[in-house]
Amino acid sequence: MHWLGSDSLVIDEIVVDKNHHKKGYGSILLRLADTLARQSDCRFVRLNAIETRIEWYQGFGYEPSPGKRPLVLDSEKYIPMERQVLYHIDPLTEEINVLAS
Repeated sequence: MHWLGSDSLVIDEIVVDKNHHKKGYGSILLRLADTLARQSDCRFVRLNAIETRIEWYQGFGYEPSPGKRPLVLDSEKYIPMERQVLYHIDPLTEEINVLAS
């Protein structure tokens, strides 16, 4: 992971050993990235998702980044995705607040 400017945390890779797939470790890593982004006052977490994993990332609130083109590396297609960092959910109104621009 690294910071891109002052408003984004970028996830370079999420890799879990095949012997440990389906145990929730990838989810833990995404939550860690979200926590780091929030602590750093970032507005977005960004990543390039392998095309076959897009739905998995969408389950965590990631959406394709507007205006960004897919990348092809070593015959794999990567889709730029991002998630806005949430800072607070008001339990009374259920409104989601994000860091002000």
